[in-house]
Amino acid sequence: MSSSDEVLNEIVNVVAEEVYKYLMRRLPEKLLEDIVINVGFTDINNYTLEISVDAMTSPLLSGLDEIINGAIEFGFKIADYLMDKFRRGELIGLSTGEIERIAEEYAKSLRNNA
Repeated sequence: MSSSDEVLNEIVNVVAEEVYKYLMRRLPEKLLEDIVINVGFTDINNYTLEISVDAMTSPLLSGLDEIINGAIEFGFKIADYLMDKFRRGELIGLSTGEIERIAEEYAKSLRNNA
């Protein structure tokens, strides 16, 4: 992977995956009916990222808004971390797997410090 566009696309994919993992750790699978996670750049020139989550759950699940807001905040922390590395040129030339590993390690450190 070498181009900036490919790296930015990988950042979007990795952030979406980490948001999904966050939600799966907090939402009881049997109460989850459907989930849609959208991550994308609203302004690629300024690297403005947007994260949205739509979830359909059983009415028995309470606190869904708090869980979703936590997932979005978690996603933005990972995105900020990766975008800082991108701006410094540290992600250019890395493989998809290496970028995923960097994100996973950072996500793990966030969970451990929470």
